[in-house]
Amino acid sequence: MSTSCAIGYTFGGVVYYAYCVSDGYPDHMVPILRNIHDIDFLMKKIIDVHGFVFLNEDCTPEKRFPNEEAHMCALEEFNTDKIGKYIDYRYLYHNGTWKCYGVGPESFDEESEWKEFKSSYSNLLDVEHRNADGSYNFYKPLETEERQFLVMRVCSWDGNSRDNTIMTADELIHYIDMQDYCTERYKIYEITQYCAPMEIFYRGWQPGCLIEFCDRNGQIVLSGYGTDH
Repeated sequence: MSTSCAIGYTFGGVVYYAYCVSDGYPDHMVPILRNIHDIDFLMKKIIDVHGFVFLNEDCTPEKRFPNEEAHMCALEEFNTDKIGKYIDYRYLYHNGTWKCYGVGPESFDEESEWKEFKSSYSNLLDVEHRNADGSYNFYKPLETEERQFLVMRVCSWDGNSRDNTIMTADELIHYIDMQDYCTERYKIYEITQYCAPMEIFYRGWQPGCLIEFCDRNGQIVLSGYGTDH
C-alpha cells in the first residue's frame, strides 16, 4: 500500500497543501523539503499542483492530477488530521520551520519499536523534542564539512571577472573573514541537498568576530568566528 502525505504551508491561519499518493514517508520527503525556505518556490513548484503521485528529488511532481481542486483547511484541522483524506504523514512549513505530523510513540505497539524508529530517524526529525501540537521539527544537521555552498563571485579588482566556487562551511566562513582584504560582490547558495539551491545572506560583522548567515526569513542557518584584523 502506498504511503500518502500532505505538503502544506500556512498563510493567515489557513493551510494550503498538496496531496501526494506515494512515498510520503520521512526518509523520502524530509531530504527534499528541508532546504525549501522560499514560500513562492514551494507554492509554485508543489502546492499549486494540488495532487500528484510522486515527488522527485528535484521537487518535480510526477503524474499530476490535472483536475484536482486546490486544497486548503484551518491550521487546527491540518494539525489534528481532520482534512478529509486518509493521509499517513503531513508536512507543514509554518513560521519558517518545517514540521512533520503523523508519527509518535502512540503509533507503535511496542516501546522497542518506537526506540528503533527514533534511532533510525534521528538524522531526519528532532525526535527528542515533540511540539505541543504533536509534530516533530525537521532535524537541523550540525555544521560540518559535509555542507556545501556555492559562492557566485564578481571580482571587481580583476576587470569584473566572474567565478563560481563551491565551499565547505569552514571555507565560507574564512572567505567572508578575508573580505577585509579583498572585497568582492557575491551571492551565496547552500547546495548541500538535492533541491532548489537556498540563497543565504551574510548578516554583517557581529560582536566578538562572529560571522552569521541567515535565510530569507532571517533565520540563522550558519555561523562561525573570524579573526580580528
